[in-house]
Amino acid sequence: MLTLAAWIDAYATSRGVPHTARNRDFVRQLATALHTQRHTQHLAEAAALGLTDTVATLQMGARTTDATAPAMHLVLTGRREPSGADVTLRWPEAAFERVLLAAGPGPDPTGNTTWASLDHGPRGESAWLLRDVQDLSAGDRVTVLAIATIGEVREMRVQTSAGPRTLPLVAATWAH
Repeated sequence: MLTLAAWIDAYATSRGVPHTARNRDFVRQLATALHTQRHTQHLAEAAALGLTDTVATLQMGARTTDATAPAMHLVLTGRREPSGADVTLRWPEAAFERVLLAAGPGPDPTGNTTWASLDHGPRGESAWLLRDVQDLSAGDRVTVLAIATIGEVREMRVQTSAGPRTLPLVAATWAH
């Protein structure tokens, strides 16, 4: 077994990412990397609790005084059978030293854990659409609510004049 903290350090080292460069983009890349490794490792806690339909999300809160250092938590959600109870576990980043990753796919018969990231840091920032998307046009200005990575898909949740929308992250650029 390996701790989540040790896995993150090894991942960063293998890519030449110093600790000072572990920013929000790094966390999104990390979630994708963990997702691609889901067939070779699993969260020991999910297996110990017998959880199915699991999603492990690296959540980043609002920007801290150091805009590159997100306040991060791991949130694990799943279903406990046979009761069907929904279970949510939450660890602060300081506890990643105690979150264990075990070798091999997990015992979840519904499939392996989906890894994701959810970033509320850019909430309230403006972005411009680069192309027509859904009922929106290139050049429209939107307000960012969050950025998410689900598996290998990156999206942004935005507020538009017509209501909230989920768009591909590549469809917009920041309006700085």
